[in-house]
Amino acid sequence: MGEATTPLARTIDAFADARGEESDRAWAMGVCFALLARDVRHDLVREDLEQVLEVVREAEDSPEQLFGPAREHAAEVSARWDAEGRAVWSLEGVASVRDAVATGLYLSAIAAAGVWLVGLLRGESSWTIAHLLLACVGLAGAAGYVFWDRISRRRTTAVAVLATAAVVLGLSVALGPLLMLTHDAPWAEVPGAWLLPVEAAALCAAGLALDRAATDRAAGDSAGSPTDEEWARRLGGLLRGPGWRSDARVGELVAEARSHAAEGGRSLVEEFGRPEDYAARLGPDRARRRRLVGAALLVPAGLSLLLFADEHSWNSLGLAGLLGWMAWREYRG
Repeated sequence: MGEATTPLARTIDAFADARGEESDRAWAMGVCFALLARDVRHDLVREDLEQVLEVVREAEDSPEQLFGPAREHAAEVSARWDAEGRAVWSLEGVASVRDAVATGLYLSAIAAAGVWLVGLLRGESSWTIAHLLLACVGLAGAAGYVFWDRISRRRTTAVAVLATAAVVLGLSVALGPLLMLTHDAPWAEVPGAWLLPVEAAALCAAGLALDRAATDRAAGDSAGSPTDEEWARRLGGLLRGPGWRSDARVGELVAEARSHAAEGGRSLVEEFGRPEDYAARLGPDRARRRRLVGAALLVPAGLSLLLFADEHSWNSLGLAGLLGWMAWREYRG
């Protein structure tokens, strides 16, 4: 196992050293993933794990025996923080093009490896340009994420959904004929079973290089103290985009902030601090996000079912089942 590079990773690794049990580290990872899935800040995840680790060392018992299953502990801690009114929402990496592209490269590498393994099982020894294009679906997903995040901060949800759908439809119209043209064309064949593994390795290496590149992130959208209009616009963008709140609710929250600041005769930044900090205290609308993401997953699931009905492809049926299960899991939370 490689050396941990972040404080959170080092804390998780310390669980394995506390009692010499790898299962304790697995429990800590489960708590970490569950809390991060709830958009909890990394420093708070580490704070909770440090407290648990101290108890584990003193009691010399497993964290699961002391605190229960990882997911239940994460839910309990998250509920307690919400009741205490702590600002737990993480804005780290939101709308970062660098992070999104790196993630897209990783997903594309996984897709390339998956296509290669399926081809091996089928005895295929050559590939087409279409296979290479399909292996880059992760980059397309990253581009879609960045586009959605950017436009949802500046426009209403309805406009953002329509614009994103138009972009996806446009890409499908542009790439669809190309994929069909190159799928069975003899001139598009690329011999050699080594091609897709090399592509997967190259995509993964590019993601690692981008992920480790030193970058300077802007501290905010404007220098100095923002005006009330700038503050309100930035807060609305955070709540509407990464916050997944409805336009009506965003309007109510911004109006409440304006009213509260006006009563005290202070500016919004004087009353609430940075809009990012105030948005973190309000937190995202997780229920609405689950509904929207679940609905979004049902769209490709339905398309896969249509492909199964037309071509009787078990791959399409399996994909539809997987996406449907993911949508159900997302909706259930």
